[in-house]
Amino acid sequence: MFTRQSTNLAMKFIHLQIVISIHILFFFAASPVNATQLVFQDLSIKIDQASNDVKAVTAILPDIEKTFEDYPVDYFKINKQAVISLSKFKNTKLRDDALLTLWTNIMRKSLPTNENLLPVIESKWEIIQFFLTDQKLKQDKSRLIEAGNFLGSLRTKIITNFNDRAMSFSAISSDAEERARIKRAMVENEKRNLEIKMQKDIKYKDWVYSPVLISDVPFPPKKDEKFLAEFAQAARLSEDEIKKLHQRYDK
Repeated sequence: MFTRQSTNLAMKFIHLQIVISIHILFFFAASPVNATQLVFQDLSIKIDQASNDVKAVTAILPDIEKTFEDYPVDYFKINKQAVISLSKFKNTKLRDDALLTLWTNIMRKSLPTNENLLPVIESKWEIIQFFLTDQKLKQDKSRLIEAGNFLGSLRTKIITNFNDRAMSFSAISSDAEERARIKRAMVENEKRNLEIKMQKDIKYKDWVYSPVLISDVPFPPKKDEKFLAEFAQAARLSEDEIKKLHQRYDK
């Protein structure tokens, strides 16, 4: 027979289990990050499992495409995994077609305008570099112009004559209205500091990426003036950069 004490203990234990279960449900319901991680973990596992089958990897690509709108940063990361997986196969038509599909999907994606901009730029550049070492793609003029478009898109994010000086002011005041004004100014200054950092990071990436595309990426061996003009326009090259581009063929 159960004593009153053992019954009370049992009831307390059941109550504790219910409370813990409710907390767990609320935690997962209020945590979209975990749901996101599960989605991309599942895609990552599928790519790993399909690492010996080109068709299986290709079949996952439509599912990856569905993630871009909500998770652009993770979208590029999982695409990089798919690119690496496909690159391990022999150069068959199926493999090349799958890579071209990936390239097209990736290059059609415009750069975001929010806090995702920098991580997306970095991930997209890593994928572009990988593609431009591929024997088939690196000789394709249209692919090179699309890579130039990436650099041009990056350069549109650079604000001309941007003032990178942060505001300076005294935060000490005995006047209530003045303190409120200072508080608002501090909030605006914090936003400005983020914008200053963003501009510096974008300019640095342009400084790093542009010489690679202009001087290092393999171009078609025969000089093509029309192609060079299209590439220069797509990448928004300066006059000095255009000269360097032509010097590749004038050596």
